[in-house]
Amino acid sequence: MDRRVVNRKTTGSYPLNRVLMAITAVFILLSGGVVHADGGELDSRLAIAEAKYAEARAEGFSWRANRIVLDRAKAAIAANQPDEALELLAEAIALSEASLAQARDEAKNWSTRFPFQKN
Repeated sequence: MDRRVVNRKTTGSYPLNRVLMAITAVFILLSGGVVHADGGELDSRLAIAEAKYAEARAEGFSWRANRIVLDRAKAAIAANQPDEALELLAEAIALSEASLAQARDEAKNWSTRFPFQKN
């Protein structure tokens, strides 16, 4: 059986990893046009990224990759590399939003993975 067919049956639509990669790519591309952020913008983006990550953790769907990207963003801020930090923070926010989307999808569709249950 083709793997894509199995993934469509379990997720209910397209494979989730393709959707997540597309969301991440859009955020990375949009953040590429930022020119030299000031400290206030970095602080606000860092606060948003950490809040989204905390929300994903509370839902039980935080990803290891997100924590790694957040740590790299903090290191870039400490090394006075604001452009790189903004790109990493945009990626971290996108990862958190994707993990939250996964949480919503799982909450909605978990019962379809058990064929013996009736909805």
